[in-house]
Amino acid sequence: ENITVFNPSLYTFEAAWDPGDPKACIFLFWDLQVRVNATDWVDADSPPLFGCRITNREVNRCHVHVGLQSGITFEVRLREACTVRRLYTQWVDWYGTITTR
Repeated sequence: ENITVFNPSLYTFEAAWDPGDPKACIFLFWDLQVRVNATDWVDADSPPLFGCRITNREVNRCHVHVGLQSGITFEVRLREACTVRRLYTQWVDWYGTITTR
């Protein structure tokens, strides 16, 4: 799903990805989660503290707001959620970090 993270500002950055082939999945939402570097991920089925849940499969980017956390480094991961839980994709990690200014 080739995640790209870019355009950091004081409290935001952007993420984009290649949606890939939906296969047997009846799309429910994109689940993009963001965490402060080296902290724990939230429970996989909980809404992310930072990130995006996008219910339109054709939308493959989001503007992430991280609260008042300038100068902080973040990690990003993404999965595709389906109407059938066992068809959710595995998490795809963005292998890098991004730091707000």
